[in-house]
Amino acid sequence: MKLKFSAILIVALILNGLTSQAQKIRDLDLTLINSVTSVPNSPYEYARLKKRMYERDTTLTAYEYQLLYYGLTFQPEYAPYFPTPQEEKFNDLYRSEDFAAAFPLVDSILFHNPVNLRMLLRAAVCARVLGDEKLSEVYITLYGGIFNTIVSTGNGWSEDQSMIVVCVDDEYEVMKMWEIGYTKQALLASRTDCFTLDKTTRKDLKKHDIKTKNMYFDVSLPFSSLSREFEKSMKEEGN
Repeated sequence: MKLKFSAILIVALILNGLTSQAQKIRDLDLTLINSVTSVPNSPYEYARLKKRMYERDTTLTAYEYQLLYYGLTFQPEYAPYFPTPQEEKFNDLYRSEDFAAAFPLVDSILFHNPVNLRMLLRAAVCARVLGDEKLSEVYITLYGGIFNTIVSTGNGWSEDQSMIVVCVDDEYEVMKMWEIGYTKQALLASRTDCFTLDKTTRKDLKKHDIKTKNMYFDVSLPFSSLSREFEKSMKEEGN
C-alpha cells in the first residue's frame, strides 16, 4: 500500500531487556547484523559498506542498506540524539535557504553518518536547487534505500508492527513523506513512540482500508544508546 509522498521523492522515484548478547527486535536480528558487518575485509564489512554509501554507490542492495542502517548502532560514531556542529550549521543555512553555502557541508556530515535520512533528502534538495539534477537523483536513490529499509520493518499501524528506527528524527521523516498528521506523541513502556493521528490523516487512511488512530515507531535502539551514554557519564562523574 502506497500513501502520498512529497513531490521530490515522487519525481525521482528501547526494548526492555536489550543486552549485548541476543539482540533481536521481532524479525530484525541485530546480533546477526553485527556479526556480518564485523568480518574484516568481507563485502559486508561495515567500513566497506559505509565507504560505498559515502561515495554515493547506487548499486547497493536492499540487504546492504539494512546492514548499513541497523549496523550503525554498533559503530562508535552512533549518537542518535547528538547532531554534529557541522550538521547544526548546515541546518541553519538550509532553513535560511542559503543552499549554496549549505551544500559544501554535506560530504563531511555524511562521512560521519552516511545513513542520515534527513541529510540525504536535504542534500538532494540542495543539488536540485543548484542545478545538478543528476546528483540530486543519486541522493534520492540513496534516500529511498534507507527509507525503504525502515518501512520494511513494519506497517506502523499497530504497536506490534511498529517501524524500527535508529534515530528519532527518522520517525518524522517517514511521517512527512507519507503526509501523516498527528496531534500528540507519547513514549510507551515498550520503548515505542505512539503518535495520535489527526482527523484528516485518519480519514485519508480509511480510503486505503486502514482503520487506526495511531502510528507507531520502535525507538528502543536510540533509547538504549542514550541509556548507555547516561550510565557512562554517571560512572565518569563517580571517578
